[in-house]
Amino acid sequence: MGKHFRDEQIEEFLKAYVARFPDAVERMEHVMLNPFDDNDELMSQNFREIYQVAQVDGILHGIRDA
Repeated sequence: MGKHFRDEQIEEFLKAYVARFPDAVERMEHVMLNPFDDNDELMSQNFREIYQVAQVDGILHGIRDA
């Protein structure tokens, strides 16, 4: 089964993500507002950054143990 996160954990992670990558929200907003653009590189960048922050914050450890 998948890992479930409490709202507080999600908020904490998002704060860490935006603190490390301040332009992330703007990039995600662009992808959502322009779904028919070629957004592959922006999406890949966002996923790489999310993965980096998850590794640093130890979030992935909990996922692997679930």
